[in-house]
Amino acid sequence: MKTTLLAFLILAIGFVVQAQSPKLELSPVTDQKTTALLSSIEQFETFEGTKLYLKIFVQGNPPGSAKIPGGHEISHNLLLIVGEYDLYFDGKLFKVGEFYRPRIKAKYESQGKIKLKVEHGLAANRKEAEITVDLDQVTLN
Repeated sequence: MKTTLLAFLILAIGFVVQAQSPKLELSPVTDQKTTALLSSIEQFETFEGTKLYLKIFVQGNPPGSAKIPGGHEISHNLLLIVGEYDLYFDGKLFKVGEFYRPRIKAKYESQGKIKLKVEHGLAANRKEAEITVDLDQVTLN
């Protein structure tokens, strides 16, 4: 009796798991702009505040974009998607840049806004930029 009950439970659990798994699909993405954008992303970070969330994509620009004489160094942009917590996507996309070798040093919330501290520039002359992100605007200090 126990063996029959155990076999039934195993079959039932297997059926439930299989019934809840969606069918996987594979399809190529042929849009070249989407492919180019995604292939330029070098880093991804997130920050979750109390009312806002932030997704940070570090995007590499083409070779030579850093405009350093005699080199093919690249600059970077930060693509920022900010939104409120909701069932439906309500995010807005902002582009900040160009930075040379950016490094996000800090992410924090202040007065309902998200602040980023970004270090950038040549090794001998690093600078720090502060970016303030709100739902409707991004400011660079």
